[in-house]
Amino acid sequence: SGVYWYHPHTRDDYGQEMGLYGNYLVSPSESYATPANREVPLVIDDILIENDRIAEFYKDFTNFALLGRFGNEFLVNGEQNFTMTAKTGEVIRFLITNVSNARTYNLSIPGAQMKLVGADVGQFEREEFINDFLISPAERMVVAAYFEKPGAYQVMHTMPSGEVELARILVTGDEVTSSYADDFATLNTNQTVVDEFSEFRSYLSAEPDKRLLLSVDIMGDMVDHSLHAHGSEED
Repeated sequence: SGVYWYHPHTRDDYGQEMGLYGNYLVSPSESYATPANREVPLVIDDILIENDRIAEFYKDFTNFALLGRFGNEFLVNGEQNFTMTAKTGEVIRFLITNVSNARTYNLSIPGAQMKLVGADVGQFEREEFINDFLISPAERMVVAAYFEKPGAYQVMHTMPSGEVELARILVTGDEVTSSYADDFATLNTNQTVVDEFSEFRSYLSAEPDKRLLLSVDIMGDMVDHSLHAHGSEED
């Protein structure tokens, strides 16, 4: 069980940038330890726009290292300014996928209580209360959020240069029918996950069997640097 996604592996620099990706979600046979009123997938992306168009790609070769580039516009579920509604007291399980091909996000929902319950391949051994969390390119996170009071909440990304709002959650004054507030207040241990990992636990503190030294020759002057830019020492 877990949050998975598909995307191209051939020239994915432009295929993925043009929206060729999507989620497929595998639910656990036993439900998540923290119950939720509903699940909401959030697919987060950034896209580079120049002159009101998606910035061009080179046809014959990739013009960005490792097929990734930073965007200047943000998308959630394919939309700018993504907005959703919730009820007072609702617990929402967010299934979050970072489909940006270069950007790591530092996400938060100020004013809401959050709990990290799982990631790429299912639930964690132990849940954890969090104020924010990092999610790298291609990574997935499963986060439960509790909206105790009505109001406008923002899904924020914090960068060294400042903050940007990715999405907005409007919590109405209508109270949710079934409240999971008490369940949310408890940090659960997922014994099934603990048991599955037990036979590997001794390796966490074990000494390595062998150490390898990797040397890389970048070919010096044989590399043609005319097709890409270099930063100056002042950058």
